[in-house]
Amino acid sequence: MVESVHCAGARIWLRAPLGGADADALARCARDGAVWQALPKLGEARRSSVARLRLSAGPVVVKRYSDPAAFRLRTFARRSRAEREARALDLVGEVLPDHAVRVLAWAEERRFGCVARSWLVTEEFEHSFDLRRIKLLRSPERGVAVRAVREQLPRLVARLHAGGIFAVTLRGKNVLLEPATGRIALIDLPYARAVARLRARHRVRDLALLSLELRKFLDGEEWSEFLARYRDAANELGAGNADRIDAARVASAAARAGHQTLLSSAAKRAKRRFRHSRIGEWMTGHRDREESH
Repeated sequence: MVESVHCAGARIWLRAPLGGADADALARCARDGAVWQALPKLGEARRSSVARLRLSAGPVVVKRYSDPAAFRLRTFARRSRAEREARALDLVGEVLPDHAVRVLAWAEERRFGCVARSWLVTEEFEHSFDLRRIKLLRSPERGVAVRAVREQLPRLVARLHAGGIFAVTLRGKNVLLEPATGRIALIDLPYARAVARLRARHRVRDLALLSLELRKFLDGEEWSEFLARYRDAANELGAGNADRIDAARVASAAARAGHQTLLSSAAKRAKRRFRHSRIGEWMTGHRDREESH
């Protein structure tokens, strides 16, 4: 059951029962900018910020998404980023019942039908970090983390695909690892969707995006082993097309996704130049940091 409450222009959907004090704490995050700024931050990006909030039930993660300038127009009468991500995590939870990240609430603030800001509240996967950190670790921590990824992640992705879920944006930053236990969780998948028939191209796309980070700490032999473990798990779970997934096909898709081909790299440069133009700055609501000082 989803309970909806209004608070100072924002609407909050509670996905799990919360005590009055916890609900008030979430409401203060939404209505009071000073309260939000005071929270310890876990990450900052151009259009999002992640903070830790301690509730009576334990620590939670609050992600705030902002849609400035022209981006806000794209949200007219559409779901907010927070709601899309909450629904995607629901899909993941349906096929992975033991998934460590659960949605507790989401909220949004709309102006004239457009989303100005939205918030997603999830349980915190404590003592975890995303796969981008592994390449910075030293032994023996690095060895422990790499071993957990090699042993756990192929089957987890195969289980996700067996449930008919196409992650779409499954990158290294979307995979959290708790090295002490080897547990892995998926986050930030707002475009994940259930497909009637999961085809080989869906599998290749997800594995290709993952490979952009995995190949930074897995050598060629380890990567081949990773794909073999994925194929074995997928076949065990009833896949009929997993044998079509090989390193060459995944590498080709990864080159396109990672802007390593001539066409994709040219497109990336064009987008960067546009973002740094005056029109691009107006549309995105952000100025280039070097020019703003």
